[in-house]
This record gives sequence, structure tokens and C-alpha cells, in this order.
Amino acid sequence: MKRTKKIKRYNRIYRTGRHRVSALQVILITVGCLALFFVGFSVIGPISDYLSGKLEPAPSSAPVVPVSDSSSEDTSEVSSDTGTVVNPATHSAYLPASAVQDLNGIETLLSQFQALDINNVVIELKDEEGVVYYNSQVEAAQNAGVISSDAVDLAAVIERFTAGGITVTAKLHAFQDDPAAKYLGGLSASSDAVVRYRGDTSYVWVDAAVNDGGKRWLNPYSDAAQKYIQDLADELVSMGCANIMLDSVQFPSGEALNMTDYGSKQDTMTKQEALQGFISGLDQDLSAKGAKLIVEVPAMAAIEEQEDQYGGNVLTLGAQYLALDLMPSELGNSITVGEQTISPAQNPAEAVRAILAQAKANMGTSAATELIAVLEKGNYTQEQAEAQKAAAQENGVESYLLYSEDGDYQF
Repeated sequence: MKRTKKIKRYNRIYRTGRHRVSALQVILITVGCLALFFVGFSVIGPISDYLSGKLEPAPSSAPVVPVSDSSSEDTSEVSSDTGTVVNPATHSAYLPASAVQDLNGIETLLSQFQALDINNVVIELKDEEGVVYYNSQVEAAQNAGVISSDAVDLAAVIERFTAGGITVTAKLHAFQDDPAAKYLGGLSASSDAVVRYRGDTSYVWVDAAVNDGGKRWLNPYSDAAQKYIQDLADELVSMGCANIMLDSVQFPSGEALNMTDYGSKQDTMTKQEALQGFISGLDQDLSAKGAKLIVEVPAMAAIEEQEDQYGGNVLTLGAQYLALDLMPSELGNSITVGEQTISPAQNPAEAVRAILAQAKANMGTSAATELIAVLEKGNYTQEQAEAQKAAAQENGVESYLLYSEDGDYQF
């Protein structure tokens, strides 16, 4: 008879009584409970909002984006890298007033500008001689007799360019103005609107001998001189100009600078403070009207001190938009930037590159000033002009003003 095989019982498998729980198990259970509680708390709010109609689901095909007010158009862009607002670059071309006296010629200009990607024109409406080239109603301009007999029909000019998708910037010379200085300074023997000779202020200072064409200058410290410029700027914006570009925002250059007298304010205010105050005040005034103030300065003044004219470096004047004159015809035969010596006429692009690189280094990364490169069309080829633009872009300067003395942009 076979022996019955015994079956071994593993009683622990079937035991239903208590068993010991390890410390690790306790920790894992606790963490799991906390996680479930957090997830539940996170979703209960949105679910409740959705069920109550406060929250609508976004389409699965596109991310949710803020809805802008269609009544106000904003052409600025936002940088994905920094989150800051980036204004679109302005590509400008300079025009003397004579280039727009014949309205029919504007069509030819529009064709040239379209090929060059120009979206703004800078028309010189008050030159370094103080002549005003539109029919200004500013009393000082009329009394000084500075309005040209060949004044342009500015309203019609602006209308033609605007229809062609191009904005208009008015260029004015500021304190270099012989006829206005003569008029405002002659209102009284003690008027501070004009620069006078030190020691005997009854004599008006001139920047060279009269026989050599010496000219008077408006006094940058003077409220009357500043108001004249502001009145013209305000008038031009009211007539449709999108921006105002000011040249000669400076103290005089020329001979016998050590003999100049600027009145009582020179004892309590530096030259730089006077220019800063003027720029700041006019910038705020124009901004309130929706226009920009652009200050044009010599490019070399951005890489070296020019105490007589600017009281220091132009980068510290506080201009929001600063146009650096990088034209070879203005830079001279040779310039030295750092340890590099360059012939601007022979290599304009290299001059642009070196000056802007140094100017950017002087500005630092926190500067609020936006630079605009003033480049020369002149007798250069289109390839050489494009090389100047590329050199500016290499230094982060996207906006430029292309200059042709006679306003011809046919390469």
C-alpha cells in the first residue's frame, strides 16, 4: 500500500491576521496621499469655474493668446528673448527742400524708394543758414524774414508721401541760425537769445571774421532761443510730420570760443545740462503729440569728448533717438578709433563698423538711447551703400538715414 504524500502547508500565505508594516512603506503611503491631495486641490478650482461658466475651453488647435483692442493699432514688436518692446526699424532717405518743390517729381522718388526699402523721408525745412522752407506761421520766423520765397507746399508733400506708404520727418537746424539770432538778439541790448562777447556783451559774437562770413549763433541757454525751435517743431507736427530731426543742438563752433558769453545761466548750469534740459523738454512735448525727437550729431562726438560744443560726450545728452553722422565727407580723410586708423572715403563700411562698435561700447548695455546711422549715398555704388548698412546692422543698429545731397537715389 502506498504511503500518502504529505502536503506542506505554508500557513503564512493564508494568514489573515495582523502583520508588521515597515517604515519605508509608511513614508511611501504618506507621500502618495499628499500628492493626491495636491492634484485634487489644483484642479478643483478650474473645474468649478468651467462648470459654472466662468472659464471657457481653449481650442485644441491653437494656444490661448490675449485679445487686443482692435481700435488701437500697435506696430511695435515684442522680443522673444527679452520681452521688451522693439520698434520697427526706420529706413530713411534725406531730401533737400528743392527736391520736393515740384510735386510731380515725388512719383519718381517713390519709385526709387520702393527699390531701396525706404519707409521714411527726412526733408530739410530749416537749414544751417536759418532759412525756413515752408510757409511757417510762427511769429518769430515771419518777423525775422527767414521764410524762403520758394517755400514748399508741405501739406501736399506730406499727402503724396503718405499715400505712397512713406512717413515724413522734418529736419531743422537748431542753434546754428544767423538771421534768428540777429532778430531775437536785437529785440533788446540785453537779450540773451544770442551769443555775445565776454567782457562787453553789447557786441554780438560771430564764429569767424565778418569778412570771412562770420555768423551769429542762438544761445542754447536762452529760453527765447529754445522756444523758437520748439514753436517750429510743434507747428510741423501739427501739419503732419511724424518726427522732428534736429541738427546743431550744440554750442557754437568756430573761432574765439574763449570769448563767448552765454548770460547768467552759464554760472549755475553746465553746457551739458543746458542741452539735456532742452532735449528732454522738447522730447516730452513731441511725445505727447505722438511724434519722435531725433538728435543728429557728429559720429566722432560719440567716441570722444567734445567739451566746447556738447559739454562732454553726446551719448550722455539723454536723447532717446540719436543719429550719428557717419558720412565719409564729414569724417575727413583719416580717423583713428582705438588702435585702428581708417580712411572713411576709401572704406566707408569699415568706418561705420569701427565707430558704431566703439559707440556701443561707450554706451553700455543699459543705455536707453537708440542709435540711427547716417550713411552716405554720394558717388558710391549700391553695393557700397549696402555694405554700410550691413556694417551698422552688425552692431545692432537697424535704423539708418541714407544721405544724397541733391536727393537723387538712382544708383
